[in-house]
Amino acid sequence: MLTLLLSLAIASPLDEQPGRTQSRVYSAPYAFAEGRSVEDMRLLERLERLGYRRVRSRPTQEGEFFYGDDIVWIYRRGFRRDGVAVPAELLGMRIERGRAVGSIDERGNERRFGADDALEPELLATSFDEARARMRPIDLSALPNHVWQPVLALEDHRFFEHVGVDGIAIARALFENVRGGEVSQGGSTITQQLVKNRDLSPKRTLDRKASEAVRALALEAEYSKEDILEAYLNTVYYGHVDGVAIYGLGAASQVYFSKPAHELSVDEAATLAAVLQGPNGLHPLRHPEACRERRDRALTRLEDLGWATPTEVRLAKARALGTKASTPAREAGRGLLAALETQAREDAAQRLDKDLGVVIETSLDPLAQEAAEAALARRLRDYKDVQGAVVLVDAGNGAVRAYVGGDPAHPDAFDRAGTALRQPGSTAKPFAMLEAVERCGDRGPLHLQSWLSDSPLSIDTPAGPWTPDNYDHKDHGATRLRDALVHSYNRPFARVGRLCGADAVGERMASAGLTMPEEVPQSVVLGTVETTPLALAGAYTAFVDGKAHRPVLVTRIEKPGGGVLFRDGGESLAVATPTGARLVRSALADVVERGTATRAKTPGVSVVGKTGSTAADAWFAGQAEGLVAVVWLGKDDASKLGISGGKGAAPVAKELAPLALAWPAPQLPEPLFLVTREIDPDTGLRVGALGSGEPELFRRGVVPPTKPLLGKGRPEVLD
Repeated sequence: MLTLLLSLAIASPLDEQPGRTQSRVYSAPYAFAEGRSVEDMRLLERLERLGYRRVRSRPTQEGEFFYGDDIVWIYRRGFRRDGVAVPAELLGMRIERGRAVGSIDERGNERRFGADDALEPELLATSFDEARARMRPIDLSALPNHVWQPVLALEDHRFFEHVGVDGIAIARALFENVRGGEVSQGGSTITQQLVKNRDLSPKRTLDRKASEAVRALALEAEYSKEDILEAYLNTVYYGHVDGVAIYGLGAASQVYFSKPAHELSVDEAATLAAVLQGPNGLHPLRHPEACRERRDRALTRLEDLGWATPTEVRLAKARALGTKASTPAREAGRGLLAALETQAREDAAQRLDKDLGVVIETSLDPLAQEAAEAALARRLRDYKDVQGAVVLVDAGNGAVRAYVGGDPAHPDAFDRAGTALRQPGSTAKPFAMLEAVERCGDRGPLHLQSWLSDSPLSIDTPAGPWTPDNYDHKDHGATRLRDALVHSYNRPFARVGRLCGADAVGERMASAGLTMPEEVPQSVVLGTVETTPLALAGAYTAFVDGKAHRPVLVTRIEKPGGGVLFRDGGESLAVATPTGARLVRSALADVVERGTATRAKTPGVSVVGKTGSTAADAWFAGQAEGLVAVVWLGKDDASKLGISGGKGAAPVAKELAPLALAWPAPQLPEPLFLVTREIDPDTGLRVGALGSGEPELFRRGVVPPTKPLLGKGRPEVLD
C-alpha cells in the first residue's frame, strides 16, 4: 500500500522543495481551449480554486486576473511540468463572440494558443491516510495584515526579527524544562514549526529540537520571511469537521466561516489563530467558550503589540464567535489511492516509501474528477448494494481526466476502474462492427446497410452449441447492420462473428488494448470476455480516427530534489483506418439519438456511444466531443444486478457530457475513402440518379447495388 503524506500546497518557491516525509499529487495543467467560451472552460471557477484575485485592470502580480468583454488577462504563476520549470507569465486570451479565439501578448500581438497557455496544476491530494478538506492556497501578499497578525501574536510575535530560532524564547523554555525535569516547552518559532510539520517526528526530545533548530536556520537562509509564513499558513492543522481534517488557513476560513481568507474580520482571524494551539480542545464548533477565551487573548496580544487599537479590540471582543460552518469539500486523495497504485508501474511503486517525499504528476482535471465523483455517488444512492466506476479519457491522447474506482461516499482500497475484470456486454459490439466494415476476415467488408437475419440460430463451439438470444427475446426479422447496433440485437451480431470469424473480431479488440483469452470464444462479439472500465475507455478512443490511446493517469513521479522514479508518455495503437472508425462513429451517434443510449443524449454536446447489459453489469461507453466516458455499475460479488446499461449507466454519462466542452472540439478531416450515397430507406439499396433517398456513409467501393428502376428490389440477407 502506498502511503503518501502530502502537505505543502503553496505557490511560493518553498513549494519546490518537498519535505523528507512529504509528497504531492498534482492535476495536469489546464490548457486554454480555442473555440470554447469562458463558461465552457469554467475558467473563473478554475481561477478561484487556484486562489487567483480579480483586479480591475491588467494584472501586475502573479496570482491576479482581469476579465473583460473581449479579453482576459491572467498573471499565471510559475510551475513545473515533466521536470521542467514553466515561468510565471502574463497571459492574454482574446474573446470574440463569447469564445476564446487565441492568445495575445502584452504588446497586443495575437497568435494561436500554445502549450504554455495554461493554468498551473492544482494540488489534488495531501494525504491518503485520512480524509482531508480540499486545499485552498492563500497568497500572503493578498491578505490584509489583520488576517495573519493574530497567528504571530500568539505563536511567534518576533517572527520578523529572529533568524529562525528565537534565543529569548529558547532560554525561557529551557528554564522551564530544567525546572520541570522534562521537555514540556519548545520555544518553537513559526519556522521551526514548519520544519517539524514537514520533516520531523512530533516527539519532544532534545535531539529532535536540535535538528529542528538547525533546519530552521537553513530554511531562513534560503527563503524569505514571507515565503516561510505563507508556507506555514497553508499547511498548519485546524482540526476536523465531519470527520474531515482541515489544513491551511484558506480551507479553515471556508469551512468555519464560509468565506475566503482575505475576507476575514479581525475577530474571525483571531478565532482561527486560537485554534492552532489545541485544534481539539479549542475547536470553535465543539468548544466555543474555550475557543472564545483564547480568541480574546489573541486580540489582547494584538493591542499589546500595537497591531490593533483599543477600540478595534474592544469591538472585536464584543462579537460572538460567529462561525458559519460549511461542509468541507474533500480532496481527491483517498479516492485516488487505488488508482495511483494501479497506474504506477510496479517497479516504481515498490520504490515509493512513506518516508520519501515525492512529486506525482497526473493527467487529471480537478473539475472533471469532482464532477465524476459526485455524479457516481448520486447514482449509487438510487440502488442498494451496488458499486460503480467512472473513467473519463481524452480521446486524442489517452490522458485520464477523471478516475473513480468506487463509491466516493464510501471509499475503499478496491479499484474497480482499473483492476475489476467484468464482461463488457454489448459495448463490445462496435468492435465487431469495426471488423465487419474494415475487413470481415477473408470474406470482404460489409457496410452499414448490409442486411442480417435476426432469426434464431445455433453455432457449434468446442463447448457445445451456442444459441444466442436477444435481450427482449423477440425475433425482429431481417435488420440492417446499423440498426442491429442501434437496437443492440444479439443474433445479427452473432452472425457477424460467424461471417467475419471470432478470431478476427478478437484480434481487432486486442489491437485496441483489450485483453483476449488464448482461445477466443464465438460469443466475443457479445462481450463475454472480461475487461476493466479503464481498458475499455482506452479502446473506445479508436473510434475517433482509428488509433487507440493507452490511458495514462500517472505521468511522472519525481524524487525530492529531482530525479525520475517513473514516467509515462503514453502510447498509441493502430486499430483501424480512419474510414472504418468514422463509419462506426456514425452508427454510435444513432445509438444515442434513437437507440438504447438515448438517456445519454445531451443538448449542446455531441455524444456517441453504446450501452451494455449483462446479468451482473450495466455499462455505457462512448464519447462526448473529445472526451471518452465509461460508466460501470455492478456488484462486487458479480451477483444479479437487474439494471440495464441504458437505465443505470447512460444517465451518468449524460450528466458528465458537458465537461467535454472544457477542451477544444476535435477537428478531424473527412477520411479520404469515405463517400456519401443516397439509399432507399426500405431496402437499403442505392437509388439511381433520378431517385431520392436518405444519405448513408460508405467506404469507397463498398456500396450496395442500385435499386432497379421498376420494383423495390431484394437486398441480400446474410445468415
